[in-house]
Amino acid sequence: MTAIIRWDADLTALSSIAHGGEQLGTISLLRREEVLLPDGQLLLVPIISGNSMRGVLRRIGEELIRAELAYDRRLSLSAAHALRGGGALAKCQGPALTGARLATVRELIPLVGVFETSAGGTIVDGCLQVGKVLPMVS
Repeated sequence: MTAIIRWDADLTALSSIAHGGEQLGTISLLRREEVLLPDGQLLLVPIISGNSMRGVLRRIGEELIRAELAYDRRLSLSAAHALRGGGALAKCQGPALTGARLATVRELIPLVGVFETSAGGTIVDGCLQVGKVLPMVS
C-alpha cells in the first residue's frame, strides 16, 4: 500500500549555507532557480536541492540508528557508506542484491527502504521524495 504524506517545514540556517551552482572562474555562485512571485515577476533565488536535503535526513537517520544499536566501527566501510552517504555503484563479486535478499535487507535496515542507496551492485530505490528547499520570499 502506498501512502503520500506531505510535510511543509520552516528551516532556519544556523551557519552559512554553501550549495554550489554555476562556476565563474574561481567563483562559485549559489545554486539558483527562477521562481514566480505572486505579482507575476520571475526572480532568481537561491535553492537547496531535494537530494541534498535528503542526504541530511539520511545522515540524521544513520546517527540515530548507530546511537541505538551501538555498531560504531563494526561495519565494513562500504556498508557504512551505504547507510550514511547513499553508497556507491560498483561491481559486485557475489549475487546482486535483489528479490528476497533485498526484502530482508529492507526489513532489517529500514533506512534502506526509505532513502535510496547503492549496494551489492544494485541501485535500491527509496520511498522518500524530498522537494527543493526554497527561501521565503515576501
